[in-house]
Amino acid sequence: MKKARVEAFSDAVIAIILTIMVLEIKKPTSSHLHSLMQNEPYILAFTISFIFICNAWYSHHYVLSVRRWFSKRAFWANNFWLFTMSFIPVATAWVSEFQRRKHQNTFTFLFTSFWIFPTIY
Repeated sequence: MKKARVEAFSDAVIAIILTIMVLEIKKPTSSHLHSLMQNEPYILAFTISFIFICNAWYSHHYVLSVRRWFSKRAFWANNFWLFTMSFIPVATAWVSEFQRRKHQNTFTFLFTSFWIFPTIY
């Protein structure tokens, strides 16, 4: 498979993930700064996840820059990487809603770990 198709598909999936994450930030209910600050956990979780995804996206494009085409195995490794990345909005929302809870942090850690494995390949 040509590299350009994999890059385009990956870019589209990542753009959708980032869009879904920002939708978790609630619209302020008034014009006061306090109203916006009620979203602080969501904004913080979004910011951290956004930086994390942008870093991964950059690394992904660096890895792809040395390839000319994709084998079936590399294609499915890339899809698994995108699949695990697609859970980041869920983890972001969950952690921002229930900070300092063991299950949410464990969930985030597991999907981050699964997300790293295909990049090692």
